[in-house]
Amino acid sequence: MLPQTQFRIFILLFVIFGSVSLLLSTCGKYWIHAADVYSGLWETCLKSVADQSGCKDVDTNELYWIPMVRGFMIAGVSLLSIALLFFVFLISSPKAFRSNVLGTILCLSVISTITGMSIFTNYNNDSTNSYTYHWSFWLGWIGNVLVVIATIMCVHDARRPASPYDNATRLK
Repeated sequence: MLPQTQFRIFILLFVIFGSVSLLLSTCGKYWIHAADVYSGLWETCLKSVADQSGCKDVDTNELYWIPMVRGFMIAGVSLLSIALLFFVFLISSPKAFRSNVLGTILCLSVISTITGMSIFTNYNNDSTNSYTYHWSFWLGWIGNVLVVIATIMCVHDARRPASPYDNATRLK
């Protein structure tokens, strides 16, 4: 296997793990956690306290910024799925591989998800420490780091030549 193909498979692994992390984060219920309550982008749930337990939808009237976070996260995950499809189609054809296009899609995805997570972090800035960020939140940031690394690797792949012998002339 060519070193360039190995490098691209390594990029693919970063994109897959970052995509899965961001998808699980977006769907997860554990963005913030208090003593008896945990909440995500979609539901707020009570643990069994005084015979009351269960989940209800997040109140977007009170938390008016949640739809923005949802939108940015969904847009980012959607762009990642487009990047994965693009990557799978192009990995089989090394000459047609366009790392710069893939890097652009990944960059837009990262900008979208980081914007969503930053909005969530900004509006959940608690000075009383009454709650903590939980695994879904941290998984989202880890996914962003993985996709940023994949983006940097794509830019590096786009800048290096495909082969040192592409422009060589054949001796007769």
